[in-house]
This record gives sequence, structure tokens and C-alpha cells, in this order.
Amino acid sequence: MQALKVAFDNIPDEVVVKLAKNAELVMSAGTGGRGVGMMARLEQLFATQKEELIGAINKLEAGQQRLEADQQQLKASVQRLQAGQQQMAAQVAASSHNAYARICNSRAGATEPLQPLVREKPPSQASDPAVGSRPPDGDFPATRDDVLDLTRDAFKMLAAFYGQEFGNSNATLAVCRRSFGDFIGVTGL
Repeated sequence: MQALKVAFDNIPDEVVVKLAKNAELVMSAGTGGRGVGMMARLEQLFATQKEELIGAINKLEAGQQRLEADQQQLKASVQRLQAGQQQMAAQVAASSHNAYARICNSRAGATEPLQPLVREKPPSQASDPAVGSRPPDGDFPATRDDVLDLTRDAFKMLAAFYGQEFGNSNATLAVCRRSFGDFIGVTGL
């Protein structure tokens, strides 16, 4: 019943105008001995108007369903945009942190502490750390001299953590050190 009330509230203007004209015709025709013919005509008018109303209701319901589907698509799009915006904000924050850490690292002496960088790249698989994650304690070299002591396995672990290669698989330790040093802002290794 509520659906019919909503449908009747939304009847197109042209249908209402047609109903008014038909009612006017019926009223002006009078009865003058033609009561039976008038009843048949009224029944026909009613049937026609009922058919038109049902058609209008069906169109409204179809339109409502399309609107609801469009609304769901819009909500999904907004959620994707918000997720992308959050990811981008995390990447910008990580990049800003790393820019500052690289500047600090470039000024650090041989035995002065280095600032660990955070991961900037989005995870490519479920086991990858999130953007903004710091390497586990002890994995990032504490000083410039500690960079010189890193092993091939340590470079592999750091490369996996940051999603960044420090020389190819055949690179010497010296190449890995230089590449890692460039990455963290330390030169001259």
C-alpha cells in the first residue's frame, strides 16, 4: 500500500492532466437517459487510466532500481578513492620522513647514529611490510661504519624490506654498499 501511495505521489503531470480532462468529459456529458452507456464509458476510461498508471508505476520502480544500483556503484567508487587517498597520504608521509632522514644521514660522521628510513613502496604481496614501516630493530645499520660491515644476506634482507634492489644478484659487496649508501643518503662508501 505504501508503494502505491509513493507511486501516486509521483504520477507524471501529463497523466494527471489526462485524468482531469476525462473527468471533465464525464461530468459534461450528463446522464440524460444514457446512464448505461456512461457506465461503460467510465469503466473503459478507468481501465485505460489504470493501465497508464500501472505503466507509470512500473517506470518509476525501474528508475528507482537504476538509481539504487548507481548509488551502490558511486559508494564503491568513493570507497576506492578514499582508500587510494589514504595510501597516497601514507606514501607522502613516508617520503617526507625519508627525505629528512637522508639529510641527517648525509651529515652523520663515521660513528654518529644514522636515521632509519621507512618503507615508501606499497606492499606488492601480503607478507610485505606496510608503507611507513620501520625495519626491525638491529637490521638497519646504526652508524656509517656499520654500513661497511653489512653482509650480502643483510643487503638482501634490507632490499626485501624496502622493496628496493641494492645492486643486482651478481654485484660485489662494494657495489651493494654504494647503492645502499645512496639510498639512505650516505655517500663515499
